[in-house]
Formats: sequence, C-alpha cells, structure tokens
Amino acid sequence: MRLALSVLAALLSLAITTTAQVYSPSSFDGGRITGHIVTSYAKLVAHATVMLARINDDGLRVETWFTGSDHDGAFVFKHLEEGRYRLAAWRWGYTSRRVGAGSREYTPRFDTGPEVDLGRGAHADLNVVLRPTAAITGRIILSDGRGVPHVQVAVGHRTEEGVTLLPETITSSGYDGRYRIEGLPPGEFLVAALPRDAPPDLDWTWYPDVADAEFAASVLLLEDVDAKHIDIALPPAPQFSPFFLPRVSR
Repeated sequence: MRLALSVLAALLSLAITTTAQVYSPSSFDGGRITGHIVTSYAKLVAHATVMLARINDDGLRVETWFTGSDHDGAFVFKHLEEGRYRLAAWRWGYTSRRVGAGSREYTPRFDTGPEVDLGRGAHADLNVVLRPTAAITGRIILSDGRGVPHVQVAVGHRTEEGVTLLPETITSSGYDGRYRIEGLPPGEFLVAALPRDAPPDLDWTWYPDVADAEFAASVLLLEDVDAKHIDIALPPAPQFSPFFLPRVSR
C-alpha cells in the first residue's frame, strides 16, 4: 500500500511539473505586437491586410506573417520570439509604403512601416499609417511621336548615394507605348525607360528625355492624384529593335 501511494505521489509530481513547463508565459505566450491601422488623417481603417516580417541585421526578411485589422482597425500578432520586426499594411487604394527614408536592404525597396526590437515575452503597441495611392502614366515614344511597345518603365528616387531604381515598380509599355505604374505612395519620383531587347551597354533614359539621372526631373505625386502625360522619348537605336527603324515615306 505504501509503495502504491509513493508511485501515485511521484506521478502527480511529474504531471504538475510538466504542466507548469507547458503553460510557462515565457515559453508559450511569447511576445506580442498589437496596434491600429490609421489613415494620414487619423481615421481607423477596418479590414486592411497587415504583414509582419521578422528581419535580420541587414533588414532582410526571414519570416513573414499576415493578419487583418478588425472593424476598429486593430490587429494583433502573438507568440513571437525576440528579434527585430517590420510592419506593413495595405488596403485597396491605400498603402503604408513610403519613399526617401533610406533602406538597410541590399535590394532597393520602399520602406513599409515601423520597425521594433522585441524582447523575450515583450509587448509592443504600434500604429501603421496608410496613405491614398496614386499612379504615374504616360507614353514611351520616338522623336517622331510613334509609341514604342515592350519597353521597361520604372520609378526611382534620389538618395544620399545617388539615384536608386525600385525594381518592384517595373512595368512594360503597351502596344501604343502607354504605361501605368500604380499603387505609389505620395512623394517625389524619377521615371526611367529601357527597351527590353536593349544591348547591355545601353543606359536608361530618364524623364524628360535625358541620359544622365542627375538631370532627371522629379515627378511629384500627391495623395490620390495621378501624374499624367509623363512621356519619355527614346533615342533611335535601329541596331537592336525593329520598332526604332525610321519611318518610311510613301
């Protein structure tokens, strides 16, 4: 009888110890990041997509999670390990991206929202600001006004190191040379064009029709106001594309 009681007491002790380890706040709950999605006019934004990225020392993403803001614009990410995190959010017609704040990544990108160093089991509360997006539209043409299709068009911005193109904005001109780059945040941008079949030694042409980015003109985008007629005339280059052949008079 005494032996049975001893065994039962030992089993109860083991069960209690195991339960305490499973529900330990430091190992189970982890850290939390909460907050609200708001507009630039401090209006709460419901049903926005919220992205949380864990980043390394170089600012590169190593893990990503998604959630949505509720009817009050609130969001929460739970069970997070300690580390550095970056938030971003978007909803149709809005973005948390911004330009000109610099980047620690090797690949140029938009900056996408607040970053935070989260300690073990810590809680951070952050707001993510959304701004109405706008678009840049125009045509890629030759000196005679003909539209040029299949030309790469991208936006960039000036940094302390010079001019940086944002590869994520690259689009292609249509059959009539028209292009549209949308989903852009307010800010000042540069626009450049380069034929897809161009030789390696051909440089981008910058708006308004200059070969050197230093002399490129900035395109100002306001919230929800598109910049139109941003046309770029490419120099003739018949050696690599039939679209650049001179017009034949009949």
